Amino acid sequence: MADDPILKQLRHIIDLLNNTLDKLDEITRPKSRNVAWRLFFPYGEYAGQKTTAKEAAAILLDVQTRMNDMEKTLQKRSHPLFERIKELNYLDLKEMGDQLLDLPQRAQYLGRQIEDYGIRIKDLIKELETKGSD
Repeated sequence: MADDPILKQLRHIIDLLNNTLDKLDEITRPKSRNVAWRLFFPYGEYAGQKTTAKEAAAILLDVQTRMNDMEKTLQKRSHPLFERIKELNYLDLKEMGDQLLDLPQRAQYLGRQIEDYGIRIKDLIKELETKGSD
């Protein structure tokens, strides 16, 4: 079961979600070393947040695309996991990324949703791994 393509894809999605959470943390975490720089060039901090938000939005779009592709493929093959993946694909990650681009400070609110999403995927991975070892 270790070579199961669905498990591999889900694990990769977890890695991408973790990268996104790191980016969101980077946006919300104040950088004390830049105090003087922020005082004289306040737009600089916002520009840095905007750049990090673009990176996070790109990762979220990648996750959304992967989940949509997996859902379509499983549906075409009438795979038993289709319904589970469909249930997991409940967040509009592209929209979340767009909201983040509009206002990077939304990172503090989006992080919890992404964490919950990752927990649901991890639960499915554990379930699949235990079924595979039976």
